[in-house]
Amino acid sequence: MKFVLFNGRHKHRETDGLPAIFEEEVNPVDFGGMKRAAFMRLANAAPFMHEVDLYCTGLTAAVCAVIQACIAGGMPLTLWHNDKESDTYRPQHITTTVL
Repeated sequence: MKFVLFNGRHKHRETDGLPAIFEEEVNPVDFGGMKRAAFMRLANAAPFMHEVDLYCTGLTAAVCAVIQACIAGGMPLTLWHNDKESDTYRPQHITTTVL
């Protein structure tokens, strides 16, 4: 399932209309709170989700919280980063399970 990290940041045709992991402001140093919020968002969005595609739209600590939530839930994760030169998003595949 595809998500943006936060609503309303970095508008782009590839991300418009996607749901956000964090729909409200977060405390950028509440690492545990962000991890719990990300895990709950992913669990509630699709209880049997097999893969997460996250369009990174800011705040490294929030991206890390999503990575931790995917590890805890055993969900494969691909981070998508904006390539300003080509005006597209490029994938970064993240291993979230033990190989």
